[in-house]
Amino acid sequence: MVYCTVCGEELSRETVTVPATGHTPGQAVKENEVDATCTEDGSYDEVVYCTVCGEELSRETVTIPATGHDWGTPTYEWAEDNSTVTATRVCANDASHVETETVATTYTVVTEPTVEAEGLGRYTAVFENEAFETQIREVVLPKLEITGYHIIVNDYTAGNATTSIEAETLYSGDVTFTVTCDSPCVVAIDNGDGTYTRLACTTNGDTHSFTVTVTDADVTIIVAIKGDADLNGVWQSKDATMMAQAIAGKRTFTTLQQLVCDGDGNGVFNSKDATFAAQVVAGKRSYEW
Repeated sequence: MVYCTVCGEELSRETVTVPATGHTPGQAVKENEVDATCTEDGSYDEVVYCTVCGEELSRETVTIPATGHDWGTPTYEWAEDNSTVTATRVCANDASHVETETVATTYTVVTEPTVEAEGLGRYTAVFENEAFETQIREVVLPKLEITGYHIIVNDYTAGNATTSIEAETLYSGDVTFTVTCDSPCVVAIDNGDGTYTRLACTTNGDTHSFTVTVTDADVTIIVAIKGDADLNGVWQSKDATMMAQAIAGKRTFTTLQQLVCDGDGNGVFNSKDATFAAQVVAGKRSYEW
């Protein structure tokens, strides 16, 4: 507009267009922030405003990737009886994120205990989760207590007789066992001092039973064919001859031979036993269990 400088009258008016200056973008700012978690993505809006007029010029949603778990070192808890193990790990980012697994253990004996030495047992726990390591716990097995003793059988029957006694079994108290043989046998305890204690036989059909008392030590028993003077496992006529010679003083019998040749079982070997043997040879009588 133009005015008169004297009277102030408007002399002319012209509209002039002033070009827009344009927006001036400011620094991008974050809005609507959502933090990422271990398992869920987060996000925020990246917004740009004009520094002159404040108008929103742009808005872009930016995704924040999930952080993933930051697992701590696993811990392992054994059951009191070692039957199970529980593994646990906790996320350092969020303590509410916990992984746990409980498994049953397997047990093996690494070394069997004996009366003289302790043994070793091993419990093993294997997990499905590969993050958990196999756990092993070893335990000492106490020495075995002596709960019995062995019965040792000295066989003078050349294997013709068998017994129900088991060599590896420990026995205690009154132990009844059987002897099986086609020929009647003498069964006695070897007292270890050159003497023997004859055991009584209980016969039921073809079953011949004996009882020995086991207290505080191994027990040795002998099994021999009745009348088998030379202890070779076979009764024959020469055994009767040997008995007659012993009675006549022409041969000396050991305590064991006297026990075996005591035909009537009265605890003494004498001429009656030699006569008994001769009668057995003649078929006039036979040895009995």
